[in-house]
Amino acid sequence: MKLALEEAHRAMIDGEIPIGAVLVADGKVIARAHNKREHSKNPLQHAEMCLLQESGQQTGDWRLAGTTLYVTLEPCPMCLGALFQARVEHLVFGCLDPKREEDNFFPSLKNFQTLKANNHFLNVTGGVLAEECSQLLKDFFRQRREKYV
Repeated sequence: MKLALEEAHRAMIDGEIPIGAVLVADGKVIARAHNKREHSKNPLQHAEMCLLQESGQQTGDWRLAGTTLYVTLEPCPMCLGALFQARVEHLVFGCLDPKREEDNFFPSLKNFQTLKANNHFLNVTGGVLAEECSQLLKDFFRQRREKYV
């Protein structure tokens, strides 16, 4: 998760929302990425989506079975769907997304340890370095608000 936080800091420096992601297999980093929506002008360029694209190029395969994805913020529904499609085995995220409540159409992952879709299981671990991940996002948005006041 510390490597994912480094990526989140890179995103912040680039003027992006500070979310970072790292994909690991057999104890080795396959790829690292962070949000690039502002730079690319592409709403799909979340950290996880950038990471999956880079991982496919590094491995030569879209199937990422046996991998663990570390990301600083609970994934959105789009990214979660992409993790299933890529066959990622384990998701480890930092902080919860405060916008995702229990009664939302897409509820928070906070009460899930395993998710199943398309005959694929995704093991979920949340809250890893949650305070650091959360504080980075809070600092970013506070700076943004101060800039426009």
